[in-house]
Amino acid sequence: MGLLTQAVSQDVATRCCSHKLSSNRNICRYTRPPIGCTEPAPGPHNIKP
Repeated sequence: MGLLTQAVSQDVATRCCSHKLSSNRNICRYTRPPIGCTEPAPGPHNIKP
């Protein structure tokens, strides 16, 4: 389950990045933005613990 969750999480992060920071896809993949990154205005106020 851990591996599956990790893979899904990475996939979501990669997709989110490819349309928001296409030039920084590789960076985004490692920084792993929150799952809510698909919101209109991603930022510190959207990060939930």
